Amino acid sequence: MYDEQLDAYTRLYEIQSEIDSLISEASSIVKINFPSEFPRADAYWIAHFKQALGTYGYMSMCSMQDTITAAEAEAYQDELA
Repeated sequence: MYDEQLDAYTRLYEIQSEIDSLISEASSIVKINFPSEFPRADAYWIAHFKQALGTYGYMSMCSMQDTITAAEAEAYQDELA
């Protein structure tokens, strides 16, 4: 189980990094190509993605970062015991 959890934790971290990159890319695309639409996008859907991701300093009840932090603790608990 330990190896499966460690692999799952690692993949979650990779997915978070991919999503982070895609959020930045989407934000840049809108800002550069559709500047009149950017303030609305940034205030709503971009902010929601950032909040859910949990790596941008937004407060959230349970962000992806919170889940990854808990998964890391669980994946490494056998190693720490």
